[in-house]
Amino acid sequence: MLQKISEIMEYQDLLVKANQTDDPALRMIYVAVFNMCQYKATANRVSKPFNPLLGETFELERDGYRFLAE
Repeated sequence: MLQKISEIMEYQDLLVKANQTDDPALRMIYVAVFNMCQYKATANRVSKPFNPLLGETFELERDGYRFLAE
């Protein structure tokens, strides 16, 4: 479950591009596409996940960011 939540961060470069552009319409497009990417990551996984254990953690390190969830 925690890994599924972190998969959206694979597209964090869209947020970086949105932050760097001066055009408000293009910025809105980058943010909208980032938000739509979460549906791509969960398209084939619609069943209820297992119940996580207390204290379960997931850590993902990529270039430019670190994601840690408990």
